[in-house]
Amino acid sequence: MRSLDLRYWVGAVTMLLVAVFFYLVRMDGQLYLVEENQWMEHIQLSLIVIAGAIFWRNSGLNIVKKYDGAQGPIKRIALIAAILCFSFLVRELSVKNSGIEWLIYIVDGTGYKLLMLALWLPALYSLAQQWQLYWQLLKASLFSATAKFTMLAAMLLLAGALFDKEIIVVEYFRFYEEILEMAAYGMLILAAMSFSKDMAALNFSTQATKPAETSLA
Repeated sequence: MRSLDLRYWVGAVTMLLVAVFFYLVRMDGQLYLVEENQWMEHIQLSLIVIAGAIFWRNSGLNIVKKYDGAQGPIKRIALIAAILCFSFLVRELSVKNSGIEWLIYIVDGTGYKLLMLALWLPALYSLAQQWQLYWQLLKASLFSATAKFTMLAAMLLLAGALFDKEIIVVEYFRFYEEILEMAAYGMLILAAMSFSKDMAALNFSTQATKPAETSLA
């Protein structure tokens, strides 16, 4: 109940932030808030850090005890979610005017692509090695709170991308991009907060992931 109550508070704060910035930008005309290194960007970064920290913490917990072989993969899912949050964090950083060359190289230059490769190739390889078990986990958790909040975050980010890539260009389109991303990162916090409880409550079989025994008789 305590965790559930806390999620309500986080959801309420996220919606309040969306409402406040909608008023300040759309109604009060404070367009500077949408620019780089302004309050909207700072809050986005804060939300990403919180979500990533919770997922990182989940990657170190012994969440599942009733299914053999599921503990490690569930920890890796939490770790991959933390890597995803870190990827969002680097993408959102604005360092072009910082004057720090190595940081600009990592965030805005070729270093960004190399960093993403270094993070995601091992992560995707680990998923591919036990894809059957991860598929079982996906099916078992499809209607969990974690999955619902994650899918909502993904839809908000996709909607924001339509404005970011200028597929949809209307008045205040940059604001809509930023406000949708802010809401998405709030949903990621809710997904992270739901993760350990949802994974502990899973009901699935790992038998399909175990190699079949062969007889030589």
